[in-house]
Amino acid sequence: MENKIIAYRDYLAGTEKADNTTALYIREAAAFIQYIGDKTVTKTLVMEYKDELMEKYSKPSTINAKIIAINSYLKFTGQGAYTVKTIKLQSRQCLENVLSRREYNKMLEYVLESGRKKHYLIMRTLALTGCRIGELEGVTTQALADGGYKIRNKGKIRDIYLPDKLVKELEDYCREKGIQKGYVFTGRKGKPITSNGVYRMMQKIADMTGVPLEKAHPHSLRHLFALTYIDTYNNIGELADILGHSSLEITRIYLSSSREEKRNKMNRLNL
Repeated sequence: MENKIIAYRDYLAGTEKADNTTALYIREAAAFIQYIGDKTVTKTLVMEYKDELMEKYSKPSTINAKIIAINSYLKFTGQGAYTVKTIKLQSRQCLENVLSRREYNKMLEYVLESGRKKHYLIMRTLALTGCRIGELEGVTTQALADGGYKIRNKGKIRDIYLPDKLVKELEDYCREKGIQKGYVFTGRKGKPITSNGVYRMMQKIADMTGVPLEKAHPHSLRHLFALTYIDTYNNIGELADILGHSSLEITRIYLSSSREEKRNKMNRLNL
């Protein structure tokens, strides 16, 4: 098995996939190789493996990620005829567990009052730009001077725009902390702050302010940005470009009301 995995790893290195994706593909290929053992790969065998995944995992997105990885390995080994279809995902009709403007402001007020300026600015940056948590490291002193920065994700390059009011706040913070170059938000060792670090930070703030913990995650601020942008400008195409979505269908979820909003509207029906 080791030789097969080494060859597959070398192949993936030339596909320019993200490190996390490459690690996933290698891990799933190894699990599949171990599953088949000395058996000859057939369509039936792959289908049986798919069935086992569906029994073991409950989330369709998790199952599909594994199937896509296995299909990639099968194609690499010249066994593309044995690939299997991913399971169909039911499209979400509404967003749940998204911070409200009131909850967002409540968390901001708390961190300011408690002297956590960096935490305040991290939340502000995520909410005012719509960037993903992994893209936060692009916020550098040079990015502040340029009013934004470019990010490469999934083989595509897109612009992250920094609003003037945010730039001013971040420049004031850099002067206050003596940050003259490099990353604005760093951890203890001077490296960019990690996703886990921001997640833990938001969980603690939510716990202290009474905000539901399931809403306190970095991606919730991206959702808040998108919902606010749509409500203000009603331009889904522009929002898709800002968020870096490959399809408008992904962005359309921000046009949908939440489950609670739908329920309230039904309660108001005069029937």
